Amino acid sequence: MDLYTCKKCKKLTKSLVRGICSDCYNEIESKYTDVKYYIYDHPDAKLADVAKEYDIPAAYIENWIREGRIVIKSESEGFAVHCQKCGKPITSGKLCGACISKLGHQLRDLDAAGKEKSTHASFRDTKY
Repeated sequence: MDLYTCKKCKKLTKSLVRGICSDCYNEIESKYTDVKYYIYDHPDAKLADVAKEYDIPAAYIENWIREGRIVIKSESEGFAVHCQKCGKPITSGKLCGACISKLGHQLRDLDAAGKEKSTHASFRDTKY
């Protein structure tokens, strides 16, 4: 049986969730609602200040924003969450609207090209 060390409490455990033991994960998750409402009530708060106030890593708050569990009111500099493709500030998720739109167009183009290619291949492979 494999044992892992929790990054937060250094306890040995059989499994990890995002690098931490289930006890530490549950402790952080229990703060989620409080953090969400704090950010909603204090839109000018800074990410580092909220993380310090609730004694959780800022990365967890960023993850909640990227997962869409917390939506910040505007592209606040206090919560510097950026599009993973172009770097533009965003309020939720991983990509900005423009990059999502571009990605959608690229996928449609690839899908159309794939359908066209398979149509040509089926004519070529048809035996007469």
